[in-house]
Amino acid sequence: MIYGTPEELARWIDPDSETPDPVPNATILLRAATQSVLAATVGAVYRTEDDGKAKPGKSHDALRDATLEQASALSAANIDPRKGAGAVKPTKRSKGLGGATVTYATDSRTDRYAADLATGVLTQSAWTILSNAGLISTRIATHDNGGVPLYAIPYNPLTGELHR
Repeated sequence: MIYGTPEELARWIDPDSETPDPVPNATILLRAATQSVLAATVGAVYRTEDDGKAKPGKSHDALRDATLEQASALSAANIDPRKGAGAVKPTKRSKGLGGATVTYATDSRTDRYAADLATGVLTQSAWTILSNAGLISTRIATHDNGGVPLYAIPYNPLTGELHR
């Protein structure tokens, strides 16, 4: 299941162009982004088609838009999600000429962001799209299941923390 098409991704990345350039590896990026979005919304409730995809409407549009946003971030960061975090090249902090020394920044923000993207962590903007559509919540929800209360502890995919 993939939300978004390569053509939609190209238009998302370059909305002002009448004929945006195709995005390299668009299907791979969309597939990985869809999986990240679906993982973040695993507890969401919405109507689906027989294939499990959200029915047309607010939820479908949010899932598609969040997927396009996530895929555009992967594209901008030059990440091939099939390679994982190990393929993220560290940022050079300095280099020498005479002694041929190269120093890499350790755990720089850019490197951490790229590693997070490569491992499926949602961008803030993708998370916000889903949250605004009610597909991710930081509220604790309780439901009555035949007299047995069920408790859900929301999970924040940006931080990996449970909200208690």
